[in-house]
Amino acid sequence: YIEPLEEGQRIHGWLDLVAGEKSLWQGTLALLEAGKGPWYGPSFGPAPEVVGDIQVKLIPGTTPKALETRIRMADDEEPEWSPPTTFHLQEGVAVAPMAKPNLDNILPMTQNDPGVQEEEKEAGEQKRVKR
Repeated sequence: YIEPLEEGQRIHGWLDLVAGEKSLWQGTLALLEAGKGPWYGPSFGPAPEVVGDIQVKLIPGTTPKALETRIRMADDEEPEWSPPTTFHLQEGVAVAPMAKPNLDNILPMTQNDPGVQEEEKEAGEQKRVKR
């Protein structure tokens, strides 16, 4: 799940199928800063700020096809699921495939960190001096 916000920030969450359910997914929502990619674990730096949870449910047997979303905000004193928001598929609308994102600009392992480059340069210079 991804939802764009102002100034390039995004709300992002990985959806997992809820055990015992056929058409219900749930995920934790995190706030991603502009230019930062999704967090996959500790090798991607500190975890982003968690802002809530989301549920996405496909509604079977509806025409047009529909799904519902519900959000639970983390900063509420007594977090409860919001009432569901229903989305209906627009029939007869042609949708083009989405372009693949350029991950070189958002994945940490593709970013040049000047601090790491400087450390590597210093280490290389020390090796040359010791010989």
